[in-house]
Amino acid sequence: MSAALEALTDRDPGRRDVSAASLGDLLRATTLDADTARLIVRRLVSLTVNEPVTRVRESALNAVSEALNHRRLPLDLVKPLAAAMPTMETEILGHTIYILGATHPPRRCR
Repeated sequence: MSAALEALTDRDPGRRDVSAASLGDLLRATTLDADTARLIVRRLVSLTVNEPVTRVRESALNAVSEALNHRRLPLDLVKPLAAAMPTMETEILGHTIYILGATHPPRRCR
């Protein structure tokens, strides 16, 4: 997991893309504790907000969606995506809207 998190900042977009997809695989599994899942989601959201390459952004958003398929996440964790929406391509806006809509107020995420 730590290698995949580190690769999110690699200079090569191909490595960032593969890393985001690998983290999505980890988030799909239900073996991660809540704190680890939130750490990964936080890093993927940061990547999405700062990433210039569409396919990498899409992989990161798909990975975050995997987390939401298996656990409740607080809105505050993914809220930076809302501010980045004007910079997103049409094909990934749907992912972002799904993610923002699937989160919960912090008091309901335990």
